[in-house]
Amino acid sequence: MHLSTELSFKTKANVRLSEENSNLKNQAEADKREMRNLTNQREADKRKMEQLRNQRDADRRKMEKLWYLLEQLVEQREADRRMMEQLKELKVADKREMEQLKEQKEADRREMEQLKEQKGADKREKEQLKEQKEADKREMEQLSDLVEQLKEQKGADKREKEQLKEQREAGRREMEQQREADRREMEQLMEQKEADRREKEQLKEQIASLSTKFTCSYDMSRSPRGIAVIINNINFEDMPRRDGAEGDTDRLREAFESLNFKVFIFHDLDQARMVATMKEQGRADHSNYDCFVCCIMSHGTGGMVYSSDDVGIDISQLMKPVNAKKCPSLKGKPKLFFIQACQGEKLQGRESFDGDYDVKPVLYICHEADFFLGLATVPGYVAVRFEDGAPYVWHLAKLLKDFGPTHDLSTIMAMVCDKMNNSGWISSNHSTLRKNIIFSAN
Repeated sequence: MHLSTELSFKTKANVRLSEENSNLKNQAEADKREMRNLTNQREADKRKMEQLRNQRDADRRKMEKLWYLLEQLVEQREADRRMMEQLKELKVADKREMEQLKEQKEADRREMEQLKEQKGADKREKEQLKEQKEADKREMEQLSDLVEQLKEQKGADKREKEQLKEQREAGRREMEQQREADRREMEQLMEQKEADRREKEQLKEQIASLSTKFTCSYDMSRSPRGIAVIINNINFEDMPRRDGAEGDTDRLREAFESLNFKVFIFHDLDQARMVATMKEQGRADHSNYDCFVCCIMSHGTGGMVYSSDDVGIDISQLMKPVNAKKCPSLKGKPKLFFIQACQGEKLQGRESFDGDYDVKPVLYICHEADFFLGLATVPGYVAVRFEDGAPYVWHLAKLLKDFGPTHDLSTIMAMVCDKMNNSGWISSNHSTLRKNIIFSAN
């Protein structure tokens, strides 16, 4: 009985032991499966970590193209945020499983500690990723600010463009106003031109009514017509400078060149050079010319004109080298002298005067034949000169150009006197010419 009971007890013990062994085996199998699951989970985590690293590299590349991929980056950031939340949840689950494994086996505990250390490394890497994401976020904010600045700049550019458009429109209106003003000015100029033309025609009619065609005229058929010497003394040693006289030279040159004269110009001649110049003309051969002209512009006094070294030269001394005796090749040919110089100190019909004066010559009348002497004033009076030149020279040059080919010299010089008289001054002419002078076209 006792033996049977003991056997029964042993049998039961064996059964329980077998059951416990079976349970232990099952538990071991379960532990192995759980270990395999953990290993697989760790491999999955590693793969996910690798994916995160790849994603980070992709994010870095995307950041380089951020200007073009702003919307994609925002979406990716949202995906990363969800993935981080999943990783955090997975970490919590892993932590609970690791605590259960630590309670079951020490070996599992060591392995779980290793896994925990690995998880710590993953956590640090995740924190680094999180910091990188924060940096990306800040950079996104900076880029957003930059976009706003660009929008503001675009608005400023638009406003500036509108201002430029308004300025261009204002400039266009101003140009239209200027064109209108120019048109009116042109019309006024045309009207003035027409008035000048009518005045010129009236002058021609007046001249035609005052002068007749004479058959007795000096021959003016050669080309060139003759020599024209122009002497303009502007600068002196002690006398004042003749300001405003610079342009008179070109006016006379153009006038006599238009009448087919060969023009020689001299400036600021001293006494020796002035006399030598006239003597040289007296020695020259004028056989191929029909006329001789000399224009002298300077200071003067008592029947003389001044050289640039302040020496007075008698007008007759300058005319004598080209008379019929001294210059046979000019015998019977007209010798024309035009003098821009004063005849005295009085003002013609005026109490005051704003211009400069050419100091004092007196009346000189040539007693030799074929001479003409035109003076800018009359005895006892000054010869006027303004800042833009002498009015006598201006009228003489213009009327010679306009009427020289068609009208007699005496008629032209009467016109010069009339023009001077209209301005409050008068010129004078002295002649021993025997015939009329008409610079007709060849």
